Amino acid sequence: MNSTNTINTTVTSLITNAISAAMPYTEYREQMRNLVANNKSTGEIQSDALANYTMLNDKRSEAVR
Repeated sequence: MNSTNTINTTVTSLITNAISAAMPYTEYREQMRNLVANNKSTGEIQSDALANYTMLNDKRSEAVR
């Protein structure tokens, strides 16, 4: 197998794994709404600044739709 085939196989595998682990958009939006409602962000570290970023990103997501 040449290096191009190896790279293509690796990229295909990475994409396949990422897609299979991905969250559906509707589930993502629900999670965002819950985080905003609870003044939280994802991750272990919680702060007002991170919660505000979550709220800002939620608003941006609504505007794009």
